[in-house]
Amino acid sequence: QEKAFTPQEAYEADEAFLSSATTLVYPIIEIDGKPIGDGKPGKITKLMREIYIKSALEIAGIEPK
Repeated sequence: QEKAFTPQEAYEADEAFLSSATTLVYPIIEIDGKPIGDGKPGKITKLMREIYIKSALEIAGIEPK
């Protein structure tokens, strides 16, 4: 779900990420000096990044390492 959120809602998130053409899926581990979740990249974010990279490599015809 994509929606606007308050800073407080962001601070209380289990995990967060940034997505763009150059960063793909980039984990956010803190906002305003406050840790998000346990302060480490979350497992959903890691999985999304892995799937995104695998898909991009397949589309480009490159075998993943």
